[in-house]
Amino acid sequence: MARGDRRTVPGMVRISFGMYNSTDDIDQLAIALEQIAAGQFNGIYSQERESGDYSALGWKSNTASAFSLGAA
Repeated sequence: MARGDRRTVPGMVRISFGMYNSTDDIDQLAIALEQIAAGQFNGIYSQERESGDYSALGWKSNTASAFSLGAA
């Protein structure tokens, strides 16, 4: 940390629930957290040395398909 290398700082998961979440969503979250804690999730990530931030390789968010101001 003193040299600006934050790659060994432990990670954190933030979860936000909304009124649109179902009990199935919560069940899937619990399964995913168990897999992460057990070391069973094998994503491929790069990590910035200075910030310690992770980026998933090969994944791009598509917010245009997730959010819309049009009629539902």
